[in-house]
Amino acid sequence: MGIVGCGGFMAAGHIGNLLSFPEVEIVGLADTSEESIARMKERFPALEGTPEFADHRSLLEEAGPDAVEIATPHALHAAHIVDSFEAGCHVLVEKPLVISTDEAKEVLAGRDEAGKVLLVSYQRRYEPNFRYVRQIVGSGALGELEFVSVVLSQGWMDLSRGKWRQDPAISGGGMLLDTGSHLLDFLLFATGLDVHRVSAYSSNLSAPVEINSSVSLTFAGGCLGSIAVVGRSVPSIYESVNIFGSKGSIRIEAGRIPGRSQVEMFHQSFSDGPVELGDLPEGSTPDANFVDAILGRDDVKAPGEAGLAVVRFTEAIYESARLGREVTVA
Repeated sequence: MGIVGCGGFMAAGHIGNLLSFPEVEIVGLADTSEESIARMKERFPALEGTPEFADHRSLLEEAGPDAVEIATPHALHAAHIVDSFEAGCHVLVEKPLVISTDEAKEVLAGRDEAGKVLLVSYQRRYEPNFRYVRQIVGSGALGELEFVSVVLSQGWMDLSRGKWRQDPAISGGGMLLDTGSHLLDFLLFATGLDVHRVSAYSSNLSAPVEINSSVSLTFAGGCLGSIAVVGRSVPSIYESVNIFGSKGSIRIEAGRIPGRSQVEMFHQSFSDGPVELGDLPEGSTPDANFVDAILGRDDVKAPGEAGLAVVRFTEAIYESARLGREVTVA
């Protein structure tokens, strides 16, 4: 495994998992910042002797990895992914997949031509509580879906101030494209619905990229929905997903503050009132799924097509906010 991008995201979300897998050897660390690589090695002593590279191409050519995990600024994803496929590597990439529909199509074509695994690191697809919501919706227990409401708040504006995430040239967008990408993916994953039209508003709050977004939407089939993404709040993360159907509803609320994470779910039926929650599905991680998919032990749970769907969704929201009118999702 080669590592492309050695910032805090890779350290917090991936390296520990990879080092725990007996099938995986990390053969190279690539980052334009020597300091980032040094911090990574300090945090994970097992990486002490791992070769270092100043760019991804050098890693691909000299270390010859079978696979790479990529956590770099969003606008760089497409080039890093395509180059990795051309070098014969499987790819896991942090969200979002890329920053445009055209790039997403290019990446998927590269995957198909190379015959390699492509996985987008949407971790909610692997977390037991979120998978349970999808399971309930898929079982038909809620009946026909009628309305979906999702809310996400984070102190994103202050956390990313002065950093690459607020540089539109390399970030591709603001809070919606970044943390909000997880929420959009889970909305599509949980409901199984296709978004038809969106009407959106956004505010930069003096930042170079959008911070807050408000979206009304319709799905194919008639279900309605609303999305609120708030990038200026207290530093903790809060999210809520409410799914209302003809037979009942289910809600999941997740709050994450330093040192503590809490998830609550509520399932109600028109006929029976509160419904006792069943056993949660088994949890996993994108890294474990990536390794298993490469070794033929599982299919990809967050494929490139999911990344393409989120990119199309995001582009439509951005276009609607820019034009001030309703937009059809292509």
